[in-house]
Amino acid sequence: MNINLLAYFDLDGSAIVKIDSDLLLARPPFEKRHIIKINETMLDKAVLRFGFFSTEKMFSDWETLIQFLNAQVAEAHKARGVDLSKVDVSQDIIDLAPPEILDQYLDRIESELIPARRFDHAESVLMAMIKSNNPDLSSKPRRLRVTHLMQALSEARKSDPVKALQSMANESRFPNLTKHGGLLRARDIGKRIRKQQSILAA
Repeated sequence: MNINLLAYFDLDGSAIVKIDSDLLLARPPFEKRHIIKINETMLDKAVLRFGFFSTEKMFSDWETLIQFLNAQVAEAHKARGVDLSKVDVSQDIIDLAPPEILDQYLDRIESELIPARRFDHAESVLMAMIKSNNPDLSSKPRRLRVTHLMQALSEARKSDPVKALQSMANESRFPNLTKHGGLLRARDIGKRIRKQQSILAA
């Protein structure tokens, strides 16, 4: 199998590839549910509007492609001076951390993780803080900062270029739903079902 890499997003390793005649948008962790078909128009938008790097590289399998993409991500983060390894913390560390360490984590989430689009990483640290019984996290300024960073994270997720491309791909697959506003209603129903964990929510 030959995989033709046409474009990639160096901040998270997402890629647009061509396999046989299929144009695909794939994002980490590259499981089947993270790979969707797109069209040539979306490839153009990825490069011209969303900052994907255009390229022409051939790979014999997914493993070597992913190794290449991981190297590009590491290079991009290194160029920005981002050291993500020091922000990977457990609940126990958050529970015992002194105030100056908590503030360092919050600083790094704000200045490194969110700008580098490491959203899941940032969210895991913030959620650990929200769940924590650390008394230094109960102070109003620090509690407000955690809340504001969760809001900033939510806004950054909405502007994620890869998700924007995925949304365009969905709309192109369901033109009648999009035309009559049904796709938005379908998404709303899906959200209600997931929130209430019951199909009766529909």
